Amino acid sequence: MLTSNFPNWQGFRRDLEEYFSEVVSRVVCVDNNTDLKVEISRQTYDWLFVECDRAESYRFYAPHKRTGLLVFEEGLGTYNGRPLPPHRRLRWLKWRLMKARYGSGMFFGDGRSTDLIAVNFKELYLSMNKVCPARVVENRVFYKEIVRCERLVHYKPPELFRGQDLLLVLVARRSDTSRWSGYAKNFQYDNLLVKGHPHDEESKFDRRSVSRYFPRWAPAELVIKSLSDVAAKLTVIHGGSSASLYCRHLENVEFVGFELSPHYIEVMKKAKFSEAIFEKYVEDEVRSSSR
Repeated sequence: MLTSNFPNWQGFRRDLEEYFSEVVSRVVCVDNNTDLKVEISRQTYDWLFVECDRAESYRFYAPHKRTGLLVFEEGLGTYNGRPLPPHRRLRWLKWRLMKARYGSGMFFGDGRSTDLIAVNFKELYLSMNKVCPARVVENRVFYKEIVRCERLVHYKPPELFRGQDLLLVLVARRSDTSRWSGYAKNFQYDNLLVKGHPHDEESKFDRRSVSRYFPRWAPAELVIKSLSDVAAKLTVIHGGSSASLYCRHLENVEFVGFELSPHYIEVMKKAKFSEAIFEKYVEDEVRSSSR
């Protein structure tokens, strides 16, 4: 279920229905959260899957719980869900009061009525959040799902990119596009590719310098995986994209970050503590996805 309150949501829905029909059986669109409440109450389901159980999100979703409530990983922020500045102290106080009164979480997976949280890297999540390990479910087929979904979508790069050095710009949310155009000038490449953030309007790069734009709602992991299959080298510049965690095992891909938040830096530092676990995870997934 999705609300039609973000740029070009029609394209996102079309992609879900056309390319991800093996994953998503039906897409229900509503105009706002009021309509969403009504629509959820009409649905038949046992488990409710949500991306957040903190503060207002918990108050919204918890009353709709039936058999169980599961929080799923929606990005790197799931591992470090503490309030961000500005107004960090006021937000923290508000969350503490809401937790005492309503049971909402102080971090992802902390809601009173939350039964499970599903993440891609359990050890990393537990190293940053105090929660009962039994409530944490690890998604052990994440890489395999990327490979499976890759064949369902139309993000395959043209043959003209084969064997070339590519630069992919993942524009950060609510950032000045001109700055990212400036960052790109610091790199040597054969072709420049751009993907804007899903919540923003179209990135305004000089179209004469860009070889290809990818749809903003295209999962960055699928774009990176498909490009890495043909490129000699793929450099990805980003502002704290979760894809730098999910795709860091790809041998011909280099991630370069700009304007990184303290939250991102902390998660990536913690991820290095689990490097051996992560590498074994990737080896298992690569092996299973090739079967």
